Amino acid sequence: MQENGFECKDHVLTLDCRRQINISGVIDVVGFDEACIVLTTEGGRLTVEGDDIQITALDVESGKLTARGRFDSLSYGDGEKSRRGFFSRLIK
Repeated sequence: MQENGFECKDHVLTLDCRRQINISGVIDVVGFDEACIVLTTEGGRLTVEGDDIQITALDVESGKLTARGRFDSLSYGDGEKSRRGFFSRLIK
């Protein structure tokens, strides 16, 4: 799919009742803790924020990730802002 000059090959995100998230097209897990997961996906840098987040399945070969918790925010960005936000929380 190509829209506004952005091409996304294979990236699907499903959120079930804000309690479980399934993501395909995962290229890399940049970092995670109980409040945040930062991913590089086929759709761009993705930051998932919430509470009590646990990655329950990660298949690197197929690029699929499943996590449980309470999800409050999903945001795509250029990577620089997301990376600083994640690591600044670790330093506190």
